[in-house]
Amino acid sequence: MNMDASNCIPIQNPTRSLHRRFVFFILAAMFLATVTPVRSQVKSDKQKKVLVLELMRRNDTSTLTIDRTYQQVLNEGLAGQLDYYSETVDLARFGGDDYQGALRDFFRQKYNGINFDLIVATTADLKNFLVRYGAEIFPNTPVVFSASDDVLENNPATPPNFTGIGYETNLRGTLDVIRRLQPDVRRVIVVSGSSKAVDQWHEARARRQFKDFSGPLEFTYWNGLAMGELKRRLSTLTPDTVVYFIMFTEDAAGERFTATSVLDQISAVTSVPIYTWYDGYLGHGVVGGRLASTENVASQTARVALRILHGEHFETTPLLWTDTSRLAFDWHELQRWKLPEDRLPVDAEVLFREPTFWQRYKNRIIGVIGVFAVQSLLIVALLIERRRRRKAIIGLRVSEERYRNVVEAQTELICRFLPDTTLTFVNEAYCKYFGKAAKELIGTKYIDLIPESERRSMLRYVESLIQHPRSDTREHPVIRPGRAPGWHQWTSCVISSSDKIELQGVGRDISERKRLEQQLVQSEREFSTLVENSPDVITRLDHNLRYIYVSPNFKGIFGISPEMCLGMRPSEVPIPNYDWNEFEGKCREAIEKRQLTVFEFQYNERHYRTRVIPEFVSSGRVESVMSINEDFTERLRAELELREVSTRLLTLQDQERRRIARELHDGATQNIVAISMDLARLQEIIVNPIPETKELLDECRQIAEESLNELRTISYLLHPPVLDRSGLERALQWFVKGFSERSGIQVDTTAIQDIGRLPGDIETALFRVVQESLTNVRRHSGSNTASIRLEKGSGGVKLQISDCGHGMPVSESPANESNGKNVEMGVGIPGMRERMKQLGGRLEIESSKNGTTITVVVPELQIQALSLRSGAARA
Repeated sequence: MNMDASNCIPIQNPTRSLHRRFVFFILAAMFLATVTPVRSQVKSDKQKKVLVLELMRRNDTSTLTIDRTYQQVLNEGLAGQLDYYSETVDLARFGGDDYQGALRDFFRQKYNGINFDLIVATTADLKNFLVRYGAEIFPNTPVVFSASDDVLENNPATPPNFTGIGYETNLRGTLDVIRRLQPDVRRVIVVSGSSKAVDQWHEARARRQFKDFSGPLEFTYWNGLAMGELKRRLSTLTPDTVVYFIMFTEDAAGERFTATSVLDQISAVTSVPIYTWYDGYLGHGVVGGRLASTENVASQTARVALRILHGEHFETTPLLWTDTSRLAFDWHELQRWKLPEDRLPVDAEVLFREPTFWQRYKNRIIGVIGVFAVQSLLIVALLIERRRRRKAIIGLRVSEERYRNVVEAQTELICRFLPDTTLTFVNEAYCKYFGKAAKELIGTKYIDLIPESERRSMLRYVESLIQHPRSDTREHPVIRPGRAPGWHQWTSCVISSSDKIELQGVGRDISERKRLEQQLVQSEREFSTLVENSPDVITRLDHNLRYIYVSPNFKGIFGISPEMCLGMRPSEVPIPNYDWNEFEGKCREAIEKRQLTVFEFQYNERHYRTRVIPEFVSSGRVESVMSINEDFTERLRAELELREVSTRLLTLQDQERRRIARELHDGATQNIVAISMDLARLQEIIVNPIPETKELLDECRQIAEESLNELRTISYLLHPPVLDRSGLERALQWFVKGFSERSGIQVDTTAIQDIGRLPGDIETALFRVVQESLTNVRRHSGSNTASIRLEKGSGGVKLQISDCGHGMPVSESPANESNGKNVEMGVGIPGMRERMKQLGGRLEIESSKNGTTITVVVPELQIQALSLRSGAARA
């Protein structure tokens, strides 16, 4: 093995892949030799002469690998300008001075007169030989060598014209692979032979490297055993053991072996996997590992040689240390010992993998399938063709009868006629339509069945068909039985033969369609009249939002002629100060949602409301949209005026309530107080009154007191003074207390918060909402309880009145604005809703069978605005 100086043993059995590469190389060399002259025989100044010294026999696998690698790398690097020489020298077994002296004389005689550009020494022994005799045999010739680290350490002396690569022989790397593939292994048997020059030297190197290995592995060294004893021991190893093969060239009995022959014998009997450190052992029963690679060493050494051949000086090409190992494994051994490939390192090579049945015979299988497929297609095609021919024959037999049956069974009218319109054939439908038998019609002229006003045009049409044969469709009126008018649609064509010209027509009755078309024209005329006289602007747009109709009054609003808009998108219509984006967006929304959309806009100080209506075709797809723009400026103005009137009315109502409350308090209430005092004085004046008089006075006083209480209550309800003095929270507490005493309905006021003072209009409006709501609870809900919630937050003031009754009754009145339900209400709540609108708030009602909730919200911004307005008014 040419990995280390003098400690190399040749390998006799080449692997399959190396054998194939060698055969390919030999065949290629033979082919090139027959085509062109051998480059080494061409004497050219550009060629480089290189001598490679190898430490093996000529037919050894490693020698062949080294030789092939050097020639390949050097040829590629020198563009084929290589004059290649090689010699094999067995210094491992014949290293004496006599042998080396004879070898020196042989080289001097053989290469006398040849000046080499470079000499390559593939091992340290050959390098030492050239150090000793190189200057004498090959004076001034550069030398490139390769050697392992431990060999170079023992022989570091190198002449100036020597360079090369040094590589580490890493035996420990395979131990990491063992731990990864077989984590349960605890014992490693290191196998080597008894040769002191080779086997023991390799074993000593293994001991040095394994000495400091960190891991739960126990190393046992078997060296110098006889072959029989070694095989016996290897056959009885336990599963937690593996074998690490180092080198074996001689056993205890002195019998000589090659390393590969030893592996062939022991791998057949061992009970555990065998690992190694050299890739030349692959294919001889070893699993693999991190292996020293002869090919990698040769490749990297050849690259250093190329640098020298290209003119690089030795001073700039120092000794290069590199890693030449490879991770390689034998697929057969992985399968034999059931070692999972997914545990291998990602950069590992798996060699000798047997191809699958498909990989081996893929081309043959595809070829056979292709042949069968082609044959099958041909057979199918022949069968189909035979079937088609048979069908064609049968079809020819029945086609005439089928045609006749089809023609006779058709609901469409079919006839044949001569150029002068004389009928030669009519079907049953034709006869039924005109109310005559076939024998009555054949021989008559077809032109007699159409109105006289159309006959001349029909004759010109027939002449045109004969002059320019084609299939053409034409509509014309006909005379039905009883002289009733009708309409036909005919598709006519010319049927020519050698002796005559005939025409064939296929027609159908379109009288009903014509009637509907006339109705449609009439309805479109009426629609156009209605649209053109409508005060609203009506337009229609297609699916791509391009105008297809614009009513005439479009110009009166936007100042653009309707004809200018046709075919344009809304955004393309040049109307100043109007943004069409919202309109186009609403049109797209109507198309996507397939429903009506409504929006409002303002233009030139006028207010418009637009409805966009999707128009559907029979398939259900939206084909176009119609927009109706309504000017509701006057109605909006009227609504604003009505709202102002309502506001004034509510304000006057509050003022009138205050006045009446003040009049009741200052007038009637004071009078009843005086009456009560007078009655009390009268009781004091009358001495010993009769019982009837006393009872009458007591009753009068009681009535006066009750009337006084009622007047005071009415006065407070009309306008409670506590609302002005203490605010909404105190007024609500006072009102709820009296309401509960009078009605017996328990009202929960725990959620009424002290929100401070609000503008007077807001406090009055909220108080009236509570009054009206609790009155409705007592009159309509049937609930014995109610609750009031009053709170103020960042969003404003929120008032909520709830009960647990049966809800408000449903009526035929317009829908409630808040939730869309038709809730029957009196005038109180709608009036308060209008008042809240004026104040910038909103009133919402939710009513169901589980009760009613009235919610009032006044935004904070409105409260602040009213506060500023009230302050300005007081100022």
